[in-house]
Amino acid sequence: MEEERGEEGEGERERGVAQEGGLGAPKPLPPPSSSSSSSSKIAAPPDKKPRASPEAEPQPPCLYSQAPVDLAFLLDGGVRVPANREAVSAGSEFFRALLSGRFSEARDLESGDPIPIREVSPQSFTPVMHYLHGCCGEKEAAERVGCPQIRALGAPLTGQPFERTPLAHAMTGASRFLLPEFQALLEGMLSLGSGSGDDRCPGVVSVDLGVLPSLYRFSWLHHYPALGRRCLRFLFLGSPSLGEAGSCLAELYRECEAPGRLSQEIEELVREALR
Repeated sequence: MEEERGEEGEGERERGVAQEGGLGAPKPLPPPSSSSSSSSKIAAPPDKKPRASPEAEPQPPCLYSQAPVDLAFLLDGGVRVPANREAVSAGSEFFRALLSGRFSEARDLESGDPIPIREVSPQSFTPVMHYLHGCCGEKEAAERVGCPQIRALGAPLTGQPFERTPLAHAMTGASRFLLPEFQALLEGMLSLGSGSGDDRCPGVVSVDLGVLPSLYRFSWLHHYPALGRRCLRFLFLGSPSLGEAGSCLAELYRECEAPGRLSQEIEELVREALR
C-alpha cells in the first residue's frame, strides 16, 4: 500500500508540472536587470545578420561572368574566350550567321571544338563579349555598374595615342563585329568640349587637342565618320587658341592617310558655319 501511495504521489507531482508549463516547455526568460537602459536595442537573432547600408554592400559582378558557358572562341595566340551561344547569337548578326550557318565554325561548335576568330586582339574581343552578354544593355543597371571591364573603358586619356586606350580597343571590336549600337554607345563616351556622354556606360572621356590627331585618324581607319566630323568641329569651333588649333591642324595633315578627304571635310565644315 505504501508503494502504491508513493507511486500516486509521484504521478501527482508530474501532473502538476504538466499543468503549470507543459512537459518540455521552455523556462521563462529572467527579467531584465535594473541597470539595463530602456533605450537598449534588441540583438538580431543568431541566424540573421544585420542588414548593411547600401553604401557598404559590395557591387554585383558583371552579367558576362554569371552567364552559363556552352562554347569558346579561340583567338590568335591560343587565347580562349568563353561565351553563351544564345547571348552572342541574339545580339549580333555576325555571330548568329557564324554559329548557325554552313560555316566550318558551326561544325566546330557541334563537335565541341573552340571556334577560331582571327586577327582580333583580346583587348578588342573581350569588351564585345561583355556587351553581348548584357553588361551595357538597357536592363539591370546595377549589374552594369559592377562590371569592371565596362568601368575600365572610362579611363582618362593620358597623352598616349588614342588607338592604345581601352576605349579604342572596344571601339575597334564593335566596328569589326558590326555592332552599330555598341559603336554609338562607345562614341558617346567621348567628350570633345561638349560634355556629351552615354549614361549606359559610366564615365566620360575628355579629349583635348593633343589627342585629337590620333582620334581623327582612328575614326577613319575604323569606320566612325561622325566622330571624325566632331573632331574637326571641335578643332575649328572649340579650340582655346588659334596657335594651338594651327599646330593641331598641321599634325592632322601629317597623320591623315587621305589629305584630300580631310580638306574636303574642312571645306564642308566652313560652309556649314557660314550658313
